[in-house]
Amino acid sequence: MTFWHEVELAAVDLNWSESVGWLAVIWAGVWLLRPLATLLHELGHAIPALLLTSEVVELRVGKLDRERMVDETAKWRKRGRLRWVCSFRGSFHGFTGYDRDALSRAALLVVIAGGPLVSGLACGFAAWLCLDAFEETWQVMVAASFLCANAILFLRSAIPVRLRDGEPSDGLDFWETSRKTEGADATGV
Repeated sequence: MTFWHEVELAAVDLNWSESVGWLAVIWAGVWLLRPLATLLHELGHAIPALLLTSEVVELRVGKLDRERMVDETAKWRKRGRLRWVCSFRGSFHGFTGYDRDALSRAALLVVIAGGPLVSGLACGFAAWLCLDAFEETWQVMVAASFLCANAILFLRSAIPVRLRDGEPSDGLDFWETSRKTEGADATGV
């Protein structure tokens, strides 16, 4: 049976009120699973940064306040050269800090691409779970929520734009870094 045939059968089987109910469940699941998606995305940056540098790498999941620190109730943890903190408050925001100057351009591009790559792989994994692996409705709903959370994060990071705070998305950072000539300073594109 093809994917689209299964979608058509599902559309016929569900009535409007059930569809709205399932969408509400998926939306709530996206809200609950977005911190995990953010953590996976940031690990996609942090792991290559740890492998390609000898410096400390910081990983933050949670809303940053005015002083660029995470929620004061969250405690920083350290594991080797990785310093990390996670807070559920504002956990749609993430940041990975590393010494960009210590990396060659190719290594820097690998670190920048790591986040969207992991988010894209998580989307593929969740889609496989939804379409092939899971059969119970609640399992499919959790997988669909995880798929949506990672898809939102993937699109937000991969599309080359300036974000609300003026920072470049990973896609724009990748584009600008790839266009720089060797030896150009951070402001020269």
